Amino acid sequence: MIIRDATENDNLKMIDIQRKSDQVGEFEITLVKNDFRSKSNFFSDGFYLIAEDEKTSDIIGFLGVGIGQFKVKDKIYKGAYLYDLRTNPKFRGKVARWLKSIFEEAASRLSKMEIDFYFASIKKDNMPSVKLLRHFDLFPIYGYRTYSIPVFNKKISKETMIEKDFNITELENFYSERNNKIDFLPIDLKNNFLKIVKHENRLIRLSYKSAQIIGWDTKDIADIGISNLPRKHKMIQKTLYFTSKIIPFINAPLLNKTMKTFHIIKYEYKEENDFKLLLKSLSGYCYKNKFYLIIIFIPDNQTFNEKILGRLNYRVDFAITANSVTGVDFSNLQKLIWLPRL
Repeated sequence: MIIRDATENDNLKMIDIQRKSDQVGEFEITLVKNDFRSKSNFFSDGFYLIAEDEKTSDIIGFLGVGIGQFKVKDKIYKGAYLYDLRTNPKFRGKVARWLKSIFEEAASRLSKMEIDFYFASIKKDNMPSVKLLRHFDLFPIYGYRTYSIPVFNKKISKETMIEKDFNITELENFYSERNNKIDFLPIDLKNNFLKIVKHENRLIRLSYKSAQIIGWDTKDIADIGISNLPRKHKMIQKTLYFTSKIIPFINAPLLNKTMKTFHIIKYEYKEENDFKLLLKSLSGYCYKNKFYLIIIFIPDNQTFNEKILGRLNYRVDFAITANSVTGVDFSNLQKLIWLPRL
C-alpha cells in the first residue's frame, strides 16, 4: 500500500468513490462534487492524501486536510480540518490498515506545520465513523443540528430584497479576529471561502423588514445525495414526487440523485414572523432556480423555534470532534455558530 498526495488524474476515481460512500445512519447521505480540490480551495493551506493499492493502482481511500486560523474563546490558533474521509467499497475489509497508515502520514505532516488542534464534523448516528474518530482521539466539543427543507413553489413577497451583487464587508468582519462574540470561529475566510463564493456569484442575500438571510449556492461543490430514508420519510418523498408531476408545487427531493442545495451561512431577525415570511420568499426563489433543498445549521445550545421551518423538514444531528495538540481549551464553549466550510 502506498500513501501519496492526490493529483488531478485521480479526480474521476475519487468522485466515483465519494458518490458510493454514504454516511450511514437514519438518513444515508453523501456529499457530491465535480472536483476533489473544490473544498481544498476554501482553506489557506492543506493537502489531500490517497491510500493506493501498489499492485492494482486502485484507490483504497482518501482524506482531505484543510488548514486555517481559528479563534477559540479569546485566543487565535492554527487548526486542521479533517474531511472527505472515504473508503472505496471494494476495500471495506481492509479499513483498519489503510486508515492507520493515512492518519499516521497526516499526523506526521501536521506536526511539521505546528498545528494547535485538528477537528472533524460527523453525523452523530454514524457509529462506525464515531468509533473511528474516538480511536484517533477526536472527541465531541459541541453539536449542531441541520434542517433540510424541501423547496416549495412559494410566492416571493414584493417587499423582499434579493441581492447577488452586494458588499460582503459585513461577512468579512464577522469572520475575523475582531469578532469577540463567538467562542469557536474561523477568522481567515476573507481570502479563501468568501473570496471564492463571491467571485463565482454563489452568494445570495435576502432581506425582509427585520429579517436577513445570507447563503450560498453549493452547485458542483457541496451538493447533497440521499441514498436511503426512514420508511415514513420515504413514503412522503414518493408522494411529493409523483404529486409534483401533476401539480408543480415542489422541487421534490429524489433518492440517488445529486441535488443542488442552498446553504444558509448567516441569518438574523428581530420579529419571528419576518423571518418566517422571508423563508417563504427564499423557497420561492429556490424553486425558480432549481434548488432542491434549503439547509440551515443550528448549534445545539442555541434556542431556535423549529416550527418556523414548517412541518416538513429533515433533521440530522452532527458533532464537531476535536483533538488539542497544544492544550487548546475547548471546555464550556457557549457562543457558537456553524462553520461555513464544513
